Amino acid sequence: DDFLEVMARPLRADWLIYDGYRYHPAPGLPVPILAVRGTRDASVPADELGLWQDQTSAIFLTAELDCGHWVLEERSAELAREISAALSVIRRSEPAA
Repeated sequence: DDFLEVMARPLRADWLIYDGYRYHPAPGLPVPILAVRGTRDASVPADELGLWQDQTSAIFLTAELDCGHWVLEERSAELAREISAALSVIRRSEPAA
């Protein structure tokens, strides 16, 4: 009962935010995005991965790894390589200081 008493208020607040959230299109963030999916993840279709591009005005990259939904857990080494490769692309595209 004590645990529920401690957790009930923040959980209710989270659900209020979640339940009331409505997406409003806005200009993309000025930060690069690397969108990653597992090829065996039925909850994230390949054709929907590109939808993240609308969320950035900067470089947008994608990667697909041979795994399910939990890419970080299932393929952390491959994910780290994809992130490193994406950072290289981003650095090369930045104007020289």
